[in-house]
Amino acid sequence: MRENETGHGESVLTLDSDIVELERLTAFVDAFCQRETVPAEACSQLQVALEELALNVIKYGECEPKKDAIRLAIRREGDEVRAVLCDTGVFFNPLDVPPPDLTSSVQDRPLGGLGIHLVRNLLESIRYERCEGRNYLYFVKRLNPDSDKADPEGETHANRIGDYKS
Repeated sequence: MRENETGHGESVLTLDSDIVELERLTAFVDAFCQRETVPAEACSQLQVALEELALNVIKYGECEPKKDAIRLAIRREGDEVRAVLCDTGVFFNPLDVPPPDLTSSVQDRPLGGLGIHLVRNLLESIRYERCEGRNYLYFVKRLNPDSDKADPEGETHANRIGDYKS
């Protein structure tokens, strides 16, 4: 199992670009939430967001090689969970996907496009960066809904948390 905890309270998981890896992702996030005493609702929201993002990479990212193609670095900082999801897939900024038209009837709407919308609504901030042929998504999940909104501009860059080394 390719996962570890670094000396800075950061937990890291490396996944292959394969749908069977979603089970490992779920177990990893559950263990992180339990260890860091993340409230159950926030843990569930993290699970949904991360599964959606990883599934998109696996299904559409065209990662080559598929081995060790996805890396998640996650840590708790006070009332926030901060994470970086990195992949070796083709350029794709999910934040460029326009919000879905939720006013039309279900029959009139195109299929798909709701996953990224869901992720945007589950996380307080999310930022994308393409660096050295890799996609990086930096995000923050607040554990206390009454705290100030996270500032994505202050998020770290690819050469810090979540740095992907092949």
